[in-house]
Amino acid sequence: MWSSERTGHARASEATNALVEEHLAECEACRAELEQMEQPVAVRPEARCCGYGRLLTETLVRRAWETGCTAVTLEVREGNGAAQAVYRRCGFAGAGVRPHYYADNDEGALIMWLYREKKEETCGRRISTF
Repeated sequence: MWSSERTGHARASEATNALVEEHLAECEACRAELEQMEQPVAVRPEARCCGYGRLLTETLVRRAWETGCTAVTLEVREGNGAAQAVYRRCGFAGAGVRPHYYADNDEGALIMWLYREKKEETCGRRISTF
């Protein structure tokens, strides 16, 4: 026989599980939508150093926040210091390296992450307006 206290805990646990499942479904939908965008992004050499990389990054991150994502990740060539600098200015941090990631020259990829809840400012703006 279940006591009322134990039954109450079981109901609370069921409610918690339902919320977790709902959150996971939302994350999965967000991930699926953003993964469709997964493609190489670059600024043409003649247009570099004009702020387009930062604008592109801001726009993609803003879209991620608008769809409810709480984190954004990307890979960038280990040797692409300019792109890494743009991403760092936008709040991304290196989290690891995937060796031999790029088939054209066997270069590794630096994995970078940006977490919405841990970053007060990104790209010089508050995330809520980002």
